[in-house]
Amino acid sequence: MQCEPRSRTGWPDNQSFLNLVAWCWRSAREKYMVVVNLSGARSQANVRVPWEELKNGSWRLTDQLTGAVYVREGEEMFNPGLYIDLEAWEFHFLKL
Repeated sequence: MQCEPRSRTGWPDNQSFLNLVAWCWRSAREKYMVVVNLSGARSQANVRVPWEELKNGSWRLTDQLTGAVYVREGEEMFNPGLYIDLEAWEFHFLKL
């Protein structure tokens, strides 16, 4: 499912968050998020995860294509959101 449109936020002087789209889904034991920059310019956003149960603790996010691993605090991922910074046409495919 596509994450809610209001799940992406930016800053008054940086509206590039509008270039990003995000999808979130879960299986029985795993959660996934895909964020894609649909523009030819670098874009940043905070993308709020839809799973309130992640608020407690630290979480390991693994990019399923590059193998890059990020550790993020659950409270931050829920509010204000996971900070995303993508170059033109780049994307993340994250397993939480």
